[in-house]
Amino acid sequence: MKNFSSPTPDFMPDTTTPEPDKSFKSHAPGYWRNENISADDWNSYKWQLKNRVTSLEEMEKHLNLTPEEREGILLTGSKLAMAVTPHFFNLIDKDNPACPIRRQVIPRVEESHDDPEEMADPCGEDSHMPVPGLVHR
Repeated sequence: MKNFSSPTPDFMPDTTTPEPDKSFKSHAPGYWRNENISADDWNSYKWQLKNRVTSLEEMEKHLNLTPEEREGILLTGSKLAMAVTPHFFNLIDKDNPACPIRRQVIPRVEESHDDPEEMADPCGEDSHMPVPGLVHR
């Protein structure tokens, strides 16, 4: 028989949630496991930012890139930005070009192609530029 006199009946779900841990922890060095990185460094956001993957050479060290990815990475110096922390980089499948995380962080050459249907200034900001590249709102 159920005890309906208790403040929280046993048939009601527990709605309390624990306080989330807000400290940065990355438990697996993954591609960096052979590089003798201390746990303190690996778990430091400063170390993660300082050691971002930003070049074709660094990408090829860990991933099997497609020709489209290789060409897209070569464009990062002029058109596309790329910088991936080691922690996030470890989530990328090294052999699967369709990996969703890989598609988010590795530029592909197709991203640099202009579509004839694209607007040159879709947000109408060009008229608000006091100098090229700076929008004044």
